Amino acid sequence: MTSTTQTSTPATTVLAASYGEGSLDGSVLSDTTSDTDESETGDNLPYDLHHALSELQAASSSTTQLDSKRSLNAVHDDAAKGLLHVLSKWKRREYTPEVPFMAHILQHQYTSSNLTSGAAALKAPDAQCIAHLRSLANELGFTVGLANLETRVHGTTDYRGSRDEPKGRYGVGSYGLFEELPEMDDVEGTDNELSDVVSLDGRSFAGKATIIPKEWIIPSNPFKKDSPDDFDYQPSVGESPGSLQHWYYRSVMWIFDEQNKDQAMAALGSRPSWGIIEFAGRLFT
Repeated sequence: MTSTTQTSTPATTVLAASYGEGSLDGSVLSDTTSDTDESETGDNLPYDLHHALSELQAASSSTTQLDSKRSLNAVHDDAAKGLLHVLSKWKRREYTPEVPFMAHILQHQYTSSNLTSGAAALKAPDAQCIAHLRSLANELGFTVGLANLETRVHGTTDYRGSRDEPKGRYGVGSYGLFEELPEMDDVEGTDNELSDVVSLDGRSFAGKATIIPKEWIIPSNPFKKDSPDDFDYQPSVGESPGSLQHWYYRSVMWIFDEQNKDQAMAALGSRPSWGIIEFAGRLFT
C-alpha cells in the first residue's frame, strides 16, 4: 500500500492566491486595486485603515459567531480583502509618513479590569472584528492589542452662566445643574493619553500611560459629534473668556508592524521587560 502525504496550505498563501499573484512581502494584491480609487485614499494609512476596519466591523455586526478558521478562509469577503490590501501596503512601507502604530476606537468602552482579560472581555461586534483582524495580523507579521484612551480638549468659552451654577469639574451626568452644557468656542489644544495597554491575552504591555499624537488615532476627529464624558468649567473674569476642558473616554485596538517593533513598543510606553514576558507567554500558550 502506497501512502500519500497531504500538506496543508498556509492561510496567507490561500489569501494571496485569492487576491492576486505574488508574495506577501512583495507584490501581492498588486492587481486588486482596480476597485479602489487612489484619489480617495491618497495613500493615507489612517484613512485606508479606518475604512477597512469599519467595513470589517460592519460585517462583524451581522455575525453572531465567528472563529479564526472561518475568518482566514473567507477569501471572498470584501471586508477581509480590503484589510489585507491595507496591511500588505503597510508591510511594504508604501504609506508615508511612517507611524509606529495606529489606534482604532472600539464601539464599546472597557474598564481597566476588563482589559486584564484581553480579547476575552470584548463584546460584539468588537470581539468579532478583533477575531478577523487577529488572524490576518498574525499571518502578515503585525501585533495587535488593546488600551484605554483619554482625550482632553482644552480651550476657551464665551459662555456666561448664572451665579447659582457650579464651578470646576463635573461629570456630564450632572450637567443638569447648568442651564446648558458650555460650548468650547476656541480650541487651544488636545492631549491623547493611552493607558491600560495590554496584549490580546491581557498581559500588561506598558508600564505607564503615554501621550500620543492625534494622527495615530482613527477615525480622525472622533469626538466631533459626541458630548464630552466629563468637563471642567472655569467662568470668565471681566472681559477675559472662561476656560473649558472636555474629556472623552474610549477603548481602542492598537496595531503595529513587527518590523518596527522597537519603535512601536517605545511609543506605547512599553516596559523594558515586556519582551521577556512576551517570549515566556508564547512558550506556554
